Amino acid sequence: MTKPVVCVVGAGTAGLEGLLAVHEQLGDSIDLRVIAPEREFRYRAMSADSLFRPTHERGAPISEIAAEVGATCVCERVVAVHEGSLPQHGYLRSRNSA
Repeated sequence: MTKPVVCVVGAGTAGLEGLLAVHEQLGDSIDLRVIAPEREFRYRAMSADSLFRPTHERGAPISEIAAEVGATCVCERVVAVHEGSLPQHGYLRSRNSA
């Protein structure tokens, strides 16, 4: 029997936190995927000093982060999700970044 597929769209801070949370809750009972056009997660550490002087930007490959939780990384841009493409008992949770 095939596992249900769970896709996390986006690999910013919220997307990667979602990926980790889904893995923690559902573990190996699902086929977990992260879909994002970027290949690398970029961030700057926050500190009180960062207000007055620039901090160095850091990065980590999204594929490596995904692999750590057994997920597949798909480097594509999601344009739309069609309601008919969701499973009968599936659901879509979104966060508008705009």
